[in-house]
Amino acid sequence: MCDSQSEAFRRVLIEMILGAVADARLCWIFLDFDLNFSWWDMQKDRKRIERQLEQAKQTLATHEKQLEAQGVTGKQKSKDPKWRHLNADARQLKRRLLAVVAIEAREAAAIQRKAEKLNPEVVEA
Repeated sequence: MCDSQSEAFRRVLIEMILGAVADARLCWIFLDFDLNFSWWDMQKDRKRIERQLEQAKQTLATHEKQLEAQGVTGKQKSKDPKWRHLNADARQLKRRLLAVVAIEAREAAAIQRKAEKLNPEVVEA
């Protein structure tokens, strides 16, 4: 699904669940579903970004080999516009991947806090 379709699907689900909320337990189910749904979307994004990063690294390595064959090495590479563009793409994807990792850690911590709130007597070591 594209982003607009998944957003529309999510809105329909939220409206259905909010319309059926008559119990506090359903609220918790809704919250857990919402976190899991966003986690699933994040996993999709992570795989896509990892694939794109690998492809960008391969393209950059191929261009670097071409530059080495032409005798361009070291800081001279940074003067090549195509190398700068490919390097910027790879750096951008690395930053996106780091952001996804940070969000996943935040979501996991939120799920853990909610689980502890629901079952305070269960403490994991």
